[in-house]
Amino acid sequence: MILEGKKTCEIRGSRTNKRERIALIRCSSGLVVGTCEIVDVIGPLSKREMLKNFKKHRIPLDRNGVGSKHLTGVWR
Repeated sequence: MILEGKKTCEIRGSRTNKRERIALIRCSSGLVVGTCEIVDVIGPLSKREMLKNFKKHRIPLDRNGVGSKHLTGVWR
């Protein structure tokens, strides 16, 4: 969804200190399908913050541990 421009952020269970270009790998194939740049990490996010940022991450709240996830900003 990041490569298609449908979302600009990824949800993760913990923070990362990386602020660099990373490879995007297709699930279960190991195939690199593109790259993106990590520019920021915020969180953990409350339910309200998750709802407010839905268009960035596109993950339904029932799939997240609300209040325990971090929003990783990946743009470019």
